This record gives sequence, structure tokens and C-alpha cells, in this order.
Amino acid sequence: MSKNNSIRTRAVALAVALISILSLALVGCSGGETDSGIAVPSGMQVMREGDGYVCFVPTDWKLGSRFGVDYAYLDFYYCSISLSVTDTGFDDPRDAFIADLAGFRATFPDFALDSKEEGENVTVGLDNDRAYHYAGVAYNYSMTVDGVANKYRQCLFIRDGKLFILTFTASAESTYDEYVDAFDNVIADFLFTDAAKDKAPAPSTPSDDETEAPQGMQIACNTDVVDYLLFVPSSWTVTAADGLSAAHAEDPRISVNISSHSPGTTSTIGDYFNQYIDKLKLNVDSLNVLERYEVTKETEDEKILYLDRAPAFRYVFTCKWMETEYKFVQYVAISNSEMHFLTFCAPSADFEDSKADFDRILDSFKFD
Repeated sequence: MSKNNSIRTRAVALAVALISILSLALVGCSGGETDSGIAVPSGMQVMREGDGYVCFVPTDWKLGSRFGVDYAYLDFYYCSISLSVTDTGFDDPRDAFIADLAGFRATFPDFALDSKEEGENVTVGLDNDRAYHYAGVAYNYSMTVDGVANKYRQCLFIRDGKLFILTFTASAESTYDEYVDAFDNVIADFLFTDAAKDKAPAPSTPSDDETEAPQGMQIACNTDVVDYLLFVPSSWTVTAADGLSAAHAEDPRISVNISSHSPGTTSTIGDYFNQYIDKLKLNVDSLNVLERYEVTKETEDEKILYLDRAPAFRYVFTCKWMETEYKFVQYVAISNSEMHFLTFCAPSADFEDSKADFDRILDSFKFD
């Protein structure tokens, strides 16, 4: 995109922000599902559903569209959120913003950039299994447009040759401070609906034969309650109960368990792992995280780990309990809108000897 075209796109977005409170409100999709069957986060509505993406905004904001830019605004407040999507020749969103700085400064004499020119790294959006995250960059700035002093927070990200620009505008500092967190939620909930289809293997539904335990193994979950199949060696003791599936072997004490949780709309798998580690530190000694393998958009296809068909994060850590050091391997994946934590544990001294059992558990694991 040329500099002039880029500035023109921004100018349209700014103009839309200024006239938003005078526009006729449109009715958005609130709650339930989008037209393509994507679940709408609680408290949000669809502002725009495009080719491979959905942008959500809070339900109490009104919706409008002008000049190809979709926006949301609040009555009685000079406050709006807008989205523009254009073709770009840039690979880095920073370059797209920096290319426009001279134009901004020439057009708006009081333009003031409140961020460093390299911007602020932000996590933008999720895919439809809420597993991947995309790198974006955010800038804060202020300027006067048509006699009105405005503050802006703008997030830019690039995907498949498209430049996405999300802009939050407020005319009073108090309004900006009150609603900027709502904009950060819009950034976090931005959804790429085709990402998982691009990356994950084709879904598979277990047949009746597949629900039978492999030779030398037994089922270790309540299939009436959970939506996966967990198999463990037949010599292990199974302690499945409700939504928690677990099994263990004695001498040495080796165990596996899987728990499932509904992910928050603005929390990442990494966030959940950090919370888990913080709580674990209160009860054990010498906790040491050895590996954090986290899937991102930049992860090469051949390097992606899978738990059955779902892209998986993997964490490895050790800690001491009652003077014995244990080693943990935890796989985290999302399927059917649930976050699943599959954790294998063995005394560090016995870990390598027990690894073959864990590999069999991983290989036989299936999501329904």
C-alpha cells in the first residue's frame, strides 16, 4: 500500500470516529453464534464478520458503517471503536504505522505520539479453537480533528497480506481512561475463524473400534461425562471421577491425569500455566520450569505438536515433594471450546524408564 493510500485509509477511519455518534445505529449479533456458527463471547456482539475473521465489541455499544469502515460507539459519549481492513505490502505492522507518521504530522500540526515508534507488543486475537495468537503492535497518540481534541489507541496487525487497523477514539481524557480497557478486550477477542482449519489435521470421530482399549491398556475416563478417550496401562489403578480422569502405578509412583476447563475469552494457555505454577509453588519446593513450548502463528507446520488432532502446548518442570524430586510433562490443548490439561508425573530418577508408558498414553489419546 502506498503512503498516500494508507493515510487516506486512516483519514476515513478518523472521520468515521468523529461522526459516529450522529449515525443511525445498526443491530448487531449479540450472544449465541455468528452467521458462520462461531460462538459470541459473553457480553460481546459482532461488529464485523469478514472473510476468515470476526470482530466483537461490547453489547452496550451501537454499531454503524461508513466508507467501508465498521465502527461501534456510545451514545452521549464522544467515544468509538473502528475497524478497517486493506491490502498491504508490509510484512511488519510497525512499518505500516511508521510510514504514516510524516503524513500524520503534516496533516495534524498538534499530532503527539505517546508511544515509542516501535510501539507496544500486544497479543491480537485467537483462532476458532482459541489456541493460536497473533502478534500485533499498539500505539497511543493524540491530535485535534475539526476542532475536537482526541486521544487514540490504535492496534495494527497483518495476516495473509491484509492490514487490520483497530482504532479506539475518545474526545475527553476521562472518557478515554474509562473505556480503553473495553478496547483492549476487543483486541483480545478478535477471532480468526480459519486458522485452526489451516493448521490442524482433519478432524476424526472415533469409531466403535477406536473406543476399545489398545492391547495391554484400559480406559481411564468416564465417556458419559468427558469428550475424550484416555487409555492407560492395564496394570495401573484408575481413579476417574466426574470431569477429572486419573490413573497411577505404584513403586515407583507414576501418574497421569487430565482436567478440563472453559477458557476465559481474554486468557491464554500461557496465562493459565503461569497461574498453575504460582499456586503449585505454595505447596512444593525447588520448582523449576525446564521447557515452555508454545504454539504461535510463526510456528512451522512440521514443528507443531498435537494432542490427537488439536495443536498442543507442552510444559516440562520439576519440583520436590517430601524430599523426592518429581518431573512433570504437561500437554495443553483446546477442543470443543474446552481447555484440556494432560499431565504426566514420575520421580525424576525413574522418568526415563517410565517415558515409554507416557508415549503410549499420548499415542492412544483421542478427542471425540
